[in-house]
Amino acid sequence: MKLISGLFSTKKPLVTSVKDIVIKAPLISIICLFIAFFPIGIAYLGMWVTQLFTGQENFNEGNCGWVALPFLCIATIPVAVFLFAIFMLRVIRETRMNVFKK
Repeated sequence: MKLISGLFSTKKPLVTSVKDIVIKAPLISIICLFIAFFPIGIAYLGMWVTQLFTGQENFNEGNCGWVALPFLCIATIPVAVFLFAIFMLRVIRETRMNVFKK
């Protein structure tokens, strides 16, 4: 989480070299994707556990609360897109200031 909290800190530059771009850009992109689709993963895990304990095979939004959980992606996908946009704007700005001005 230190990496994501660093997105909003302007004290220390996020990008100081091309190596930083190559390492941090894919890592933060993967973190944003994880945030966006986290409810879907939790729902599948919950359905699997429920199926182990109950033996029931058919799940839908009406009989299993886990299946309704992916609707939370309505909130998590915009949050992840917002974080990714902030990251990309900061990388572009700092790349222009720190990497290409040397």
